[in-house]
Amino acid sequence: HLEGNAVYFQSGGPTAVINTSFLGVYETFMSYRETEKFFVSRYGISSLLGNKLEEVKGDYSFLRFENGAHFGSLRKFLPEEEDCEIGATLVGNLKENNIRYVFMNGGNDSKDTASNVNRYCLYHHYDCYVIGMPKTIDNDLYGCDHTPGYGPAAKFVCNTLLTLTYDEYSYKKGKILLVETMGRDSGYLAASAVLTAARGKRPDYIYVPEVDFDIDSFMEKAIRTYQEKGHCIIVISEGIKDKKRELVSSKGKSDAFGNKIPGGVANYLAALLSEKGYSARAVELNTLQRASSYLLSMTDSNEAYEVGKTAFLSAY
Repeated sequence: HLEGNAVYFQSGGPTAVINTSFLGVYETFMSYRETEKFFVSRYGISSLLGNKLEEVKGDYSFLRFENGAHFGSLRKFLPEEEDCEIGATLVGNLKENNIRYVFMNGGNDSKDTASNVNRYCLYHHYDCYVIGMPKTIDNDLYGCDHTPGYGPAAKFVCNTLLTLTYDEYSYKKGKILLVETMGRDSGYLAASAVLTAARGKRPDYIYVPEVDFDIDSFMEKAIRTYQEKGHCIIVISEGIKDKKRELVSSKGKSDAFGNKIPGGVANYLAALLSEKGYSARAVELNTLQRASSYLLSMTDSNEAYEVGKTAFLSAY
């Protein structure tokens, strides 16, 4: 292992348990390295780049069940070229603060950032452990059976869908209800809605990005089910794609990593159904599902802590 300080930061969307992962790595590091310092870079990597790190000391156990990204988050693309100016600045700041452990808590794009930071250190011959800690409600990180953050988000989707279903079936004849979940490339959140079957309230259809979306088939099924039952409940991922693998609906913008920003697909499809004379309602869960503290999964919380603990021990 290396003698030196540590820095931690959060990246990407917040979750109900990302702060628990911080607590795991912080408490473990300090139990092994009492004489060394533990810094956080607020708002993602930005404070590290600006050399405005904050040393954390003392008891942070209050974060055990606090949702959201306590230290702030950021989506920032880093150049892949090892000799870039950002790389030199970043490594220089690591050296100045004698940081030998970098803990980056995030999803797919954050792992790309971690890879680039590691390559900067190698290029500048600076010995430093760069550890990517998994976090994403999308449940789609390579090499992970499941990811911290998914559990509470899935519970939110299921409980919200049950609420909407009870409301819908309060009437003899209702609407075609479209519930839109997050998931740019992954359908796990939408698919979690199948768990409502345990309460006898399984949705009629679930659409995920992994399966090509056919709008004609969708319309036919939705209308037929509604005509037969007087109700039709559909869960649909924001990231559904057509046969050309293009988003069915997007906001027309891209994020910092060049990914097209999905969204609005439930409203789009509801409008098409309305044009044909059918009563349709769109409900977009959006960011509500990301950090729902009142539906915390204890299993997810415990595993998130272990993720932080293992992040340090894997490098120690």
